[in-house]
Amino acid sequence: MTSSQPRPQTHPASGPRLRIGYWNLREGGVDHGDDGRLRRMVNLLAAERLDVALLGEARWADHGDRRLHAIAHQMSMTFRRRIPSNYYRCDMAILIREDQLQVVEERHEIGHVKPWFHGLGRVETHVPGRGRLDIAVTHLAPSMPHTRLQEAEAFALLAKAPMIVAGDFNAAAVSDPADPSEFGPDKEHKLDDRPARIIAVAGFTDAGAAAQDLTLTVGLNGRNGYRCDRIHHNLPGAHITDHTVITRPDLSDHAAVIAEITL
Repeated sequence: MTSSQPRPQTHPASGPRLRIGYWNLREGGVDHGDDGRLRRMVNLLAAERLDVALLGEARWADHGDRRLHAIAHQMSMTFRRRIPSNYYRCDMAILIREDQLQVVEERHEIGHVKPWFHGLGRVETHVPGRGRLDIAVTHLAPSMPHTRLQEAEAFALLAKAPMIVAGDFNAAAVSDPADPSEFGPDKEHKLDDRPARIIAVAGFTDAGAAAQDLTLTVGLNGRNGYRCDRIHHNLPGAHITDHTVITRPDLSDHAAVIAEITL
């Protein structure tokens, strides 16, 4: 197992601290019916004592609810919801520990609601003493740059509410350390950082960049590497007080991303 070194910001921070994690599970963490890989991934996430866990590629078919409830129990998450994907069974999941966050309402954008290719899972929560905070997970279009641009443009609407959003963005981050020489013609579109720039203009901070942690999250085999998986927020006065990337190519072709956000 390899992890990036946490790079806390130097700003003073004394408010509530929320630990957020995102992991694309690769085929739901299940191999030919064997969920051993999923259980090992959940063990790693549980050790992080997350307040919010956001999951991608939750491909659990008829066992989806059973697996989701088991994960929630192990991670002490009182709220859990699986978000159906429009394509390829790339469902997403939102799990919330209702200690510092109180769930108010579900506001998902699913069922081929434009512009989302897979969908957007979104839950409105309330932070006592702080007010509204929406938690969202998404998975941008895998091979259609034009659709990714439309999805990024939708962040201007998402920005109307205070939000933490994570997911598989399927394209490079701003100032991504990706090496263009590794990308063949079929993968060059992943280097398009225009969606990331549009998201930044909408007011969303890239947690990894804020913490100066530019660890690649895909291309773990040494090719086509870039910062695909990210956590963003648009919370005034909030600081990233911890950021870690957990790289386990034996478990997933995506790294897990963990951010601690101090409000």
